[in-house]
Amino acid sequence: VINLLKTLVVVILATVGLLFLLLENPDEFKSELAEAISLNTPYQVSIEGNLAWRYWPPIAIEAEDVVLTAPNGALLAHARLMEIDVDLLPLLSRQHVVDVNSLSISGGWIDYEIKPAGNTNWTAPTDGQTGQSKDSPPPPTIHQFNLNNMTINYRAEQSYKALVNHLTTSKLSLDSPFDISTSLEIEGHSLKKKIKIEATGQLIYASTNRLRFDRLVSTIGLGDDMELSINAAGELHTQRQVIILNEAAISHDAILASITGIFNFAAEPRFDGELNLETASLSNLVDSPLPITALHLTSGLNASS
Repeated sequence: VINLLKTLVVVILATVGLLFLLLENPDEFKSELAEAISLNTPYQVSIEGNLAWRYWPPIAIEAEDVVLTAPNGALLAHARLMEIDVDLLPLLSRQHVVDVNSLSISGGWIDYEIKPAGNTNWTAPTDGQTGQSKDSPPPPTIHQFNLNNMTINYRAEQSYKALVNHLTTSKLSLDSPFDISTSLEIEGHSLKKKIKIEATGQLIYASTNRLRFDRLVSTIGLGDDMELSINAAGELHTQRQVIILNEAAISHDAILASITGIFNFAAEPRFDGELNLETASLSNLVDSPLPITALHLTSGLNASS
């Protein structure tokens, strides 16, 4: 019994010592935190700022200036502040992190560039050096994800800048549906007015690198005088850089339209599909009396930049 008590005392003291080390020096666990953030991707995560504790609510680790780089060393993203809530025991024992209770990112930027060959600066290397091995543990499950005030710089033949005011998701896990809510603004030299988007819906990120979206309801504001409501379902193929629209129902005033087809957003964006358009009050739409009161049109639709 005495030996057992001695053993328990030693274990307790060692645990308390490790916990004190973590509380006093969270920088000691930068590598574990970076691994939890990277989710075993081909990219390199580094924490260039300080690590600190957010004690409430709930307890979480705050990391400043988190940088994501490609295998060739190119900068892909920078987060000014990242808050990650994980169980302490795996960190203390240096085990693989299975669950991330919540991950929040505030401020920073993401660069996304489509090159003339069609590949992007985010394209993973093709020589097999992906940062993952066959024996790598599965990526952690993120139970809640929040993104605030993040700028996305999109560069192709035309350049655009998107400011994500907020983006919130439910539990993120491969091949499982999750809810999403977001608000963003898009501007660019080719756009006459800023585009404002509010969207909610359900997505599924498949292990085949496909992002399926269902019941994705969006409100798109084009300046101050035009607003579209869109209800869409389809798939985003990240490697092929195409979006398959199973259906996109669009409404504006007295106009109802639906679009199906394929949108290719590689080096030269292009859409091929079908358009169904109808209006119950054509005279009100053009603000002039017409002999035709209703219009129903079905046509092929091809568009490119």
